[in-house]
Amino acid sequence: MASGTFEAVYLATDIDCCTKEVIGYAMDDHCQTPLMFRGNRNSARSRKLMKGVIFHSDRGSECMSVEYSGVLRELGLRRSSGRTGICFGNVMAESFFAVLENGRVS
Repeated sequence: MASGTFEAVYLATDIDCCTKEVIGYAMDDHCQTPLMFRGNRNSARSRKLMKGVIFHSDRGSECMSVEYSGVLRELGLRRSSGRTGICFGNVMAESFFAVLENGRVS
């Protein structure tokens, strides 16, 4: 990477609301639905994401797609999402990413 250039890296995480532990994640150079799939499948593979749990996400197009609904169904997860314009449902994720952004190495 040349000096002064920046390449974006996107991170999808699954955070357990009880323990606040990141139980699965995936990274890529794009923020599209397949990135979310990989994050969820990594959580399921670690056996920390159990069937029947409620999976909460925002209303982003990646999370609301028919394709993504199929992956959640395949993993046995129940979908939850907050109302449009209400930020409180994702406070834990926003806090996690704020810490990452403040702690990045320049």
